[in-house]
Amino acid sequence: MRTAALVALSAALALFALGLGCTKASTLGSTASRVSVPAADEAPLMSIDAMISRAGTRSYWPNGANDWQALSAADQQALIAASPACQDFVSFVFPADADDPAQLNKADVDQALRTDGALVIKGGQIVYENYVGPYAGHPEKRHCMWSATKSFTTGMVGSIAEDSANGSGVLTPAGQPITLSTRLGDMADLSAVSADPRLANMTIEDVLSMNIPDPVWNEGYDGNIQTSNVVHMLYVDGPPDMAKYAASALMGPAPATGPVNEFTYSSGNAVILMRVLQELYGDDAFATLPWTQLFDRLGMTSAMLERDQRGVFVGSSYAHMTLRDMARFGYAYLNGGYFNGQQVIDPTFVQAARVIGAGMLAPGTTDSDITEEGSFYSLGFWINPNPQVLQQQGIRSFGPTFPMTVDDADAGVTANGLLPGSKFFPNTPVDMFFAAGHYGQNIMAFPEDDLLIVRMSHDSEYFSKLDRINSKARACFLGASGG
Repeated sequence: MRTAALVALSAALALFALGLGCTKASTLGSTASRVSVPAADEAPLMSIDAMISRAGTRSYWPNGANDWQALSAADQQALIAASPACQDFVSFVFPADADDPAQLNKADVDQALRTDGALVIKGGQIVYENYVGPYAGHPEKRHCMWSATKSFTTGMVGSIAEDSANGSGVLTPAGQPITLSTRLGDMADLSAVSADPRLANMTIEDVLSMNIPDPVWNEGYDGNIQTSNVVHMLYVDGPPDMAKYAASALMGPAPATGPVNEFTYSSGNAVILMRVLQELYGDDAFATLPWTQLFDRLGMTSAMLERDQRGVFVGSSYAHMTLRDMARFGYAYLNGGYFNGQQVIDPTFVQAARVIGAGMLAPGTTDSDITEEGSFYSLGFWINPNPQVLQQQGIRSFGPTFPMTVDDADAGVTANGLLPGSKFFPNTPVDMFFAAGHYGQNIMAFPEDDLLIVRMSHDSEYFSKLDRINSKARACFLGASGG
């Protein structure tokens, strides 16, 4: 299980964070001015070894040929009908008037969720599954994952690292195993992509946690698309060689005092990493890499991943698959990277997906940078730690209003509805970690609960509703209340 490696990873993160904390003078407000800390938020996360040990006891795995074990449709309907909490969950996720423009344009957008399919897995069994619209009766239809693709890219690299560590996979040209600390320049000659040494010095962990030196990347999709690097990469200048475009747009001029790292959400990172893997593996092996390394091992028979004109997989945005294959991937992470009798994903990658990432711990990352994202980022996933606990543990300090954003400071009106010291998802446990894609492609894992919630949709705004989706699902399928 490489427990020692996990301990080393946690220790390294803690030491880095303590050093960062010394540079932060501000703290959260007094006890009277912030939310209280639930005891569950202070408890350690379920260990990776415990997750893998539990996985080893499972007698059944949804490996593609066997598909998922599921309650019968009648039993699922009976479960929902018998529970007001379950009816509340279903009516929220699948509102009856989801396609009513008047409803969608209301100021109160509680019912603006437009779900195409939702799946809930408890203890390895599907306990709820539903599809609507063009997906009704067609669970085999694929859905674009958008930025949830970054999580699949992270999992694929984690699988490469697992094989590299146990001697069955690729090594760097210098004969070293692939790990989170492997630099891009250790894996490939990047001269055809960029001559900037800062790019070559970025590690796999830096790339996947968005820990970027001197970033200038603009991920915006709305407003003036002329200033959006992601739009230019995907649709305008980038398609002939997306990685080369991304490398040119990722970082600004290097300051004379040396680079300053900062969290900046960038779809260019995953594409650059894919280009590095193409150089490392060669064109032929790279052409099938997502399948041989990850999708086939997890039985994800529907998975597709688009490439740019140079043949590099667009690992940021363009994975397509069914809801059940989304669940297979999430199930591997829920089980510590273990799937169907083998360790598919390096446990250190799974652990790093559950704790605050190097990008959000970087010295240039401000409270506003984190609040703007609406959650904490880890390693290709999003997480829900309690900021007060992070501060108590010396991981990071925060200002007195974090994570509250204030529209009118005098009136105390907040834009995100959160109190100082609150989790971003107040009614969701701290052990939840999730993949998130544009328009509401979500894989939400709850290790302690042995619960997985998967959803594909076409919402224009969904992030603010995840807390209610999670709390309503847990109330239905666990009898839980709050986080």
